[in-house]
Amino acid sequence: MMKDRAFLIALLMIIGTCLLTVGCGYRFNLSGSSLRGELHSLAIPTIASRTTIEGLEADFTNIIRKEFLSHSTIPLVSVKEASAVLMGKIERIETSPLSYDIQKNSVGGKTVSYELTNLRRIKVKLTMKMVKRNTGEVIWEERGMEEKASYSVSNDPVETNFREKAALRKIAQRLAKRVYLKTVDTF
Repeated sequence: MMKDRAFLIALLMIIGTCLLTVGCGYRFNLSGSSLRGELHSLAIPTIASRTTIEGLEADFTNIIRKEFLSHSTIPLVSVKEASAVLMGKIERIETSPLSYDIQKNSVGGKTVSYELTNLRRIKVKLTMKMVKRNTGEVIWEERGMEEKASYSVSNDPVETNFREKAALRKIAQRLAKRVYLKTVDTF
């Protein structure tokens, strides 16, 4: 009698779990195809930018595309072929000093001290949205996505520029992960 009762309870729990899972609309998706039916492909056109940093748009776009290519089976296609389009705009880039060195020089027999920045923080604000290509319906949108990184400042401006670009690529990778996770929730 105890075994029959335990069996019946276990069977009811399994049936209840199956009904709950099916009733909620969750599906196991091993193929990587769309869960929403009409979203089977994605286009990621070049990210727009209001900044004057050369090559920034291409770097951000390539890093975001790479994130999708390395983690998703949803095909990336041209805008004309896509069922959804992921668009973005770099709204703002801010740079601020984080630390200084005190420099002392002798000018006209007097010692003059001044601060020289040796570490900067760079912050990027990004707006992203995904729309259905055929209707223009916004699937998701997030304004003001923000990430920060720091880089050291050198006496050589070329080296400083290289370090700044490396910090921007780090930021792009962090933002790409966030964009990917937000987008995958809709597929």
